[in-house]
Amino acid sequence: MVTVADDEPAGAPRWLWIVVLAAAAALVALGLIGVVLAMAGVYHTWIALPAAAVATAAAVPTISRLTDYEPAASTSGRRWAIVAAVVIVVLGGWSAGRLGHHVVTTHDPGVYANTALWIAEDGSLRAPAGGTADGPLVAAVLAEFDDAQVISPGAYVGGDDELEFQFSHAPSVVMAAASDLAGRRGLFVTPVLVGMLALGAVYLLATRFVRSHGLALAATATLGLSIPWLYVTRSTYSEPF
Repeated sequence: MVTVADDEPAGAPRWLWIVVLAAAAALVALGLIGVVLAMAGVYHTWIALPAAAVATAAAVPTISRLTDYEPAASTSGRRWAIVAAVVIVVLGGWSAGRLGHHVVTTHDPGVYANTALWIAEDGSLRAPAGGTADGPLVAAVLAEFDDAQVISPGAYVGGDDELEFQFSHAPSVVMAAASDLAGRRGLFVTPVLVGMLALGAVYLLATRFVRSHGLALAATATLGLSIPWLYVTRSTYSEPF
């Protein structure tokens, strides 16, 4: 491991690298494993989570070895990392208290949220047209009018009169797991938590390329306070992922 004097600018502490990289590995593992299970129609959070935990545990030794090549953090670097973590938590807490709750599939967040709910409840990506994917109101209309159709840019009727969910399903799988663990609020707060992880990664990268911890934190905070960032993390978009 490379060492530096306390008064020299250096990277972030090793523990922060391990936490962020391990969390990212867990996110990827849960998304990939969950999508495979959902495609097979056998998704269960209590299967996906342990499998993802095993995969993450297998990746941790490699992550730990990779961080050996990072410069040892100076005393100031360790302090700045704690400040950065606090700032990220505060930003995430603010967003978590102001969540969007999109449930109509005419916009992307509604598609991701409904896909997540369907996966959590049914364990598959095969939803009958007029079912819970578009809500009870649509189901009632379809039952009342023979010529009624489901028209949605995010979930349209495909073969065998089944709704085909659009977009990447990995974010919805992660939100499905959050829904099983913490209810509907857990589902809607997931993008905020993923966004916090992403901000941690931004801070780490900034410390690598900017020879100033203050500037690295400023860049991270600026991104976390930007309107586009707040827009996508407070709703069930895939962009934070």
